[in-house]
Parts: sequence; structure tokens; C-alpha cells
Amino acid sequence: MSGSTVAKESHVDVLIIGAGPAGVMCANALIQAGVNVRIVDKRPEGLKAGQADGCQPRSLEIMHSYGSSLTDKMFRRGEHLHKSTFYNPGPNGGIENDEHWSGKRSDLTLAIWSEFCIITLHQGAIEDIFLEAMAEKGLTVERSTIPTAIEILRDPQRLQDPGEHIAKMTLKNLESDDVEVVHTKFLLGSDGAHSWVRKMLSIHMEGDNTG
Repeated sequence: MSGSTVAKESHVDVLIIGAGPAGVMCANALIQAGVNVRIVDKRPEGLKAGQADGCQPRSLEIMHSYGSSLTDKMFRRGEHLHKSTFYNPGPNGGIENDEHWSGKRSDLTLAIWSEFCIITLHQGAIEDIFLEAMAEKGLTVERSTIPTAIEILRDPQRLQDPGEHIAKMTLKNLESDDVEVVHTKFLLGSDGAHSWVRKMLSIHMEGDNTG
């Protein structure tokens, strides 16, 4: 971009950085609620395999609350896990059954019982289900796009205004080098364990990082 080029500017209610499972699930919920939302991701395309491989019953319950089409696709495309057994070395040199779980209600406490079983399906396929639902509502991920700068309003009075666009984000497309300034009311950082958003806002990550 030349020095004389003026960056495009736009306004949005919610800007989501990162199109992993958390980002696309949030984007799908917001677009379904009629919120003006955009979602960007640095990757040129979605995952094809790996990283994570399933959904717990509670996650499926949340997905189902957005409509049965999401969970219907999960059950059609994934494998159903109704029972599992774990083994550890035994005291006499053999192995022993360490833990048992099944989908039978009699085997589960009321606190964890669900109408859904565990579904094993790789992360890319799970993301695809959300992407398909988003596309039906006219929302797609803006790929090969990264944030390069962020400015947050500091005026306490303006921050109290629900209509104020409190964050000014600079986005860059890695393929075209186009730059855009986006003014957003809410910013969601779902850009992973090494989050650029969290780093820029000096937010400490709680918990362990396995990546």
C-alpha cells in the first residue's frame, strides 16, 4: 500500500478475530440473533483434519439450542461413542480396568446425564458444520486476514454509551496487502493459545497451554 492510499473504513457491531471452533460457534449464534458481525482468520483455508476430535454431550446440548440442524449433521457425520473403558498397569504385572463409562443412564450420575452421547469428529469437520450454517445466513469467514493494530477508547463517558464503537481495529489481507480500519462495538479474541488480541490488551492467560 502506498503512502497516499487511504485505508477503507467500516463499522460493525461485533468483530471476531479467529475462526476456530469458538469463533465460528459465536459467529453462528450472533448472526442467528440478527447481530451485525464479521469474522476474520489468518489461515487461507479451514482445517482439513486433526487438532481436536469430538464433542462432549454438554457441547452438543448448546449446539442443539441453536437448532436441530447442527446436531443432526454432527450425528450423521461423526462416530457415536456410547461406552469406553480405560486400563492401567496392575500391581501384579498385568492390566486392570481403571475406569468405566457407558451411555446407560443407570451408569451415570444425574449431574452428567444427557440425551446426547459423545460424538467423535475432527475439528475441521466440526468447524465446517458451523461454516455451513453461517453461510445460509449470509456470513462467511474473511480468510488470510490479520489484525495489525488496535485502539481502545479511554473516555469513561463514551464507554457508557451502548451505541459507541469502542475499538478501532486495523486489518490487513495477507494476499492483497489491502488494509481496512474497522470500528467495532465489541471485539472477540478467539485466536488461540498465542492470541494476538490477548497480548495487545495485556490479558494474562489462565490455565495451561498445550500448544
